[in-house]
Amino acid sequence: MSLQPFTRRLVPSLLLTLLFAITALGQTSASISGEVQDASGGAVPGARVVIAEPTRSQQFETTTSGEGTFTFPTLQPGTYTLTIEAQGFKQLVKTGIVINVADRQSAGTLALEPGEVTTTVEVVADAAELLIKTESGEQSNILNPRIRFEET
Repeated sequence: MSLQPFTRRLVPSLLLTLLFAITALGQTSASISGEVQDASGGAVPGARVVIAEPTRSQQFETTTSGEGTFTFPTLQPGTYTLTIEAQGFKQLVKTGIVINVADRQSAGTLALEPGEVTTTVEVVADAAELLIKTESGEQSNILNPRIRFEET
């Protein structure tokens, strides 16, 4: 009895199964994108955009492009909080963004309101407090923080 007819059917079946498995694995992540504008509809380039999933302690950060757009291309399913900050604008926080498997969501156009940062936190460490071990390449940092809160 020849194995050739059996092999002819087995190889395509295995290849098809492998193709389905790879496709299924590729669809476990999702993405979200959006556009950041000022109150007059102008793009806000260089804004800091952070998306966080607090139950998994995940946080991702990007900045808006010259056209004010941003994208987070590989997010796992979950409920996220989107935070946007830019110089001269109030912080914008959007909570409860539910992302499911293989979603390609748009956060839409997010308008920042003019405003100023009201509190500045500054941590100062002296350069002499940075210790370098020359034997191993390890670095150690002993901070003696002086934190200043400035109201503006």
